[in-house]
Amino acid sequence: MPFGALKASRERFLDRHRDADDWRNRLFSAATLALWRSARPVTFRLARGRVLDAGSGRGSWRSVIVAAGGDYESIDVAPRGDDKPTWLGNIMAMPQVPAGRYDCIV
Repeated sequence: MPFGALKASRERFLDRHRDADDWRNRLFSAATLALWRSARPVTFRLARGRVLDAGSGRGSWRSVIVAAGGDYESIDVAPRGDDKPTWLGNIMAMPQVPAGRYDCIV
């Protein structure tokens, strides 16, 4: 299978199983599983108030942030899959995002 076809297949899989808590997503790669194991407990403990998912991609961490009690908003350079970020832009320069708006950024 050519690399382009493999990448397209991977993107379709991740679009269908975007949620970080989806076991299929976690078992997709060792790196994804390691990230989920290390970041989920910290995110669940700290994501309170209004939370910005910076570099949200497909919004994979939305369910974790909402389950932790956070009000979820996101920023990314473009929509991915079915996810539409709250803000479109680069996280290095976010003039459209009001200063002091967030209690937590992940």
